[in-house]
Amino acid sequence: MSAASVTELAVPLKPPGESELPPNIPAPARRHGSPSGPWPWLDIDFSNTKGRTLSLPPSYIGQEFCPHGSDKGCEKECWIHYPESIFANWSELQVKKSRIKELSYIHPSCTIFNVDVGYDGTFSDTGRLIISSYSKEDQRPKNTRVRALFMENLSLPVMQILGTKYNIEPFFFSSSLNWIPSRYQEDEQPDVGDHITITLPFIRAKLIPPKSTRHSVRETNSTDSLADGDSVGSQTALVLRRGDPDIESQETLLLELLAVHMIRDRESSTLISYHAPYSSTSAEMLHKRVSLAGQSVYWQKIFKQSPDPTLVLLSIFWYPLYAWDESLATLWTYIGELEIGVLKSQNIEFTQTLYKIRAHVLYYVSLQEDFKNAIIFLRDTYNPMMGTYDDATKNITRKILQRECNNLLVEIGRLELSREMQEKRLQNVIDLAFSRHTQNLSEAALRDSAAMKQISYLTMVFLPASFAASAFGMNLDVLSQGTGTIPDYLATAIPLTLVTIWIMIALHESWHIKNDNEMPSFWARWLWPFVHAKELTEVCRKSILCKYSLD
Repeated sequence: MSAASVTELAVPLKPPGESELPPNIPAPARRHGSPSGPWPWLDIDFSNTKGRTLSLPPSYIGQEFCPHGSDKGCEKECWIHYPESIFANWSELQVKKSRIKELSYIHPSCTIFNVDVGYDGTFSDTGRLIISSYSKEDQRPKNTRVRALFMENLSLPVMQILGTKYNIEPFFFSSSLNWIPSRYQEDEQPDVGDHITITLPFIRAKLIPPKSTRHSVRETNSTDSLADGDSVGSQTALVLRRGDPDIESQETLLLELLAVHMIRDRESSTLISYHAPYSSTSAEMLHKRVSLAGQSVYWQKIFKQSPDPTLVLLSIFWYPLYAWDESLATLWTYIGELEIGVLKSQNIEFTQTLYKIRAHVLYYVSLQEDFKNAIIFLRDTYNPMMGTYDDATKNITRKILQRECNNLLVEIGRLELSREMQEKRLQNVIDLAFSRHTQNLSEAALRDSAAMKQISYLTMVFLPASFAASAFGMNLDVLSQGTGTIPDYLATAIPLTLVTIWIMIALHESWHIKNDNEMPSFWARWLWPFVHAKELTEVCRKSILCKYSLD
């Protein structure tokens, strides 16, 4: 696939207006989300016609002229050449396909919200910082265990600054920009630290404005088609219709992204969080959630007991867990409303909505699996800083990390069970809707068959007469001698009609079954006129006797 085609299918980086729905998100190219691939953002049919040769180490920082000058604080490590300056195998084509350089056309400045976590377990909000072109060395207080940076409207200069300063693999930014689920560890240095990256899509419930005030991001994605959740796997929203869409706000399940990169360092760790421009989970919102975690007595004890910065990262994953819980609760209520609608209505259009919702629920399987694997990755990824801790600190850190990860895994298991129950519930409602529709079709077919049966009986009654008329109407010499008169016709047609009725009733079993469901004998069925005449005579006799007794 060419770079142009990748760009056309990618997620728009420009944020929509306040009344617009999020744009479509294409199926993620997971092969481009792992640094272990030898050809980052290259397809298997690519051929390097230039014959470029890389030298080790792949770095040429400071080898080119710095346009900023030493007075800007750049010194030798100028950030304008990132990522090629640090990762020389990232050629111009790869940078273009990964869409990293597109940021230069979107956001002129970036807002960063900071939270500092001290070694005593306290959280301090250091406010926001607006960066437009370059950044000097960040001055963090002493004894800062972790500095968390929540980036809103990520700009190209800020990305290059952070990537150069912390030696960040470009995969973190390319996976975040293209919504590619990924998790990996790299740059491990014993007793020093490492880098870990996790990008995790998840689902969040949110109210959207009325249909009359919202607009689609792309013309090919109308709100009418989006409202029922079309194009599963590449669709970012599932709108749950309630009431009049032109008046009431509609609840929607949005696809969100949690993209975090942590530099675990022995001196002071750094956590970087990327936020999509149209995501309802803003940098400020997640910044507040982390600050609230620092005010929790439970988490304060944890942060005081262990100096592992991974626990700060782990606390963030309770946000997508809560978002999943709220989304599934909203979906559960909506499915209940659909059940009532199917029971009360016989409209087959309910099945279309049910199928679309079920398709989204099936898509959630992979998202929840990614969520579970991310927690397992955090639990099982060894922290090189552990070598600098004493045995007591190692044991308490290991126990806390195992316990908190297991707590999250238990909650994720509960979410998976809830999703499975809703999938089965949807299938039951679909079966109910189809059974009601099938019942209606069967009743209509029975009515049609009853009408056809009456027509068949009527046809059989007139069949002998029609046969006789046809026989007498033939141009035969035998019948041309004055024998084809009306008396002759009646003498022939009436007996044939009576015989046809006799045979028809004799062969129709249901007419002979009595109240005790006992089938009469063969001769009783063929002698039905006499049997019924006897029964009719007996009924008449009883009615006459009853009349005389009353008199």
